[in-house]
Amino acid sequence: MAGTHRLFYALTPDVEARRALSEAAELVDIRDGRRIQTEQLHLTLVFLGQVGDAELARLLEPPAALASLEAFELEISLCGWWRRSEVAWLAPIETPVALEHLHRGLTDHARDAGLEVRREAYRPHVTIGRKLRRAPRTRAPFAVRWRASDFALLESFTEPAGARYEIVAKWPLQGICSR
Repeated sequence: MAGTHRLFYALTPDVEARRALSEAAELVDIRDGRRIQTEQLHLTLVFLGQVGDAELARLLEPPAALASLEAFELEISLCGWWRRSEVAWLAPIETPVALEHLHRGLTDHARDAGLEVRREAYRPHVTIGRKLRRAPRTRAPFAVRWRASDFALLESFTEPAGARYEIVAKWPLQGICSR
């Protein structure tokens, strides 16, 4: 429907982190599901759902409360599976405080923009497979270091091959109010 967008905030990996995440994902046996394409890998910060043009305009304003956040590093070395949603994922071994602040700040920003965003426990992860009916096995240990220096607002498009994401806007984690 024209005028609505399926949106979410996310960390998008740079070329090096994307390559490392892809290599880690290849170590996971996704034998009965659909592997997420390398170029679509991301870590969701806040899912916004269907957003109208008026709310989108407000979301495009840099969130002032996050102006003081600095870049941070993630160490992704966990792999798991959620049976109910049939999703395989990679996750940080520890959630950095800065990531928690970013998640909360963007949730508040979305609410200020007029969206109904639920507050739930935040479980940061990178989805690597969908439609898995059984837990995947990891062939070897891995450790991905990812320096998160910006975040993005992405739009999701559903296609026969799976979801495709496009960046609507991107902000650095330091000095985001100075565009």
